[in-house]
Amino acid sequence: ACFQQHLDECPQACKCPGCLQHVAKDGLLAHKSTCRGFIACRFCGIMVLRGDLAAHVAICPKAATCVGCHKRVAAYGLVAHRMECAACVQCSFCHVFNRKACFQQHFGECPQACKCPGC
Repeated sequence: ACFQQHLDECPQACKCPGCLQHVAKDGLLAHKSTCRGFIACRFCGIMVLRGDLAAHVAICPKAATCVGCHKRVAAYGLVAHRMECAACVQCSFCHVFNRKACFQQHFGECPQACKCPGC
């Protein structure tokens, strides 16, 4: 009981937010890599609490949202994802990606599209 009280008050120790174990303050970063309460973001590699992963992915600077399917994908792989995404279509005039459902509206407003009556 006294040792537990000491750990709670010890200036050199802190509780890991992932597993609630007492850890040396200077060893917390190393502990996070093996702690079951943390998980690495697949986009940026930052260790976040398991319960906070979805919130982190939503704002992760290394992730981007596809305009077609609204999935979060790695920012460096966004163009490749859009090329394969069934919900995306690329305008052949301005090369902007858009949702298939919105493409007709985009085509009517596209500044690069041909507006002649013969087309």
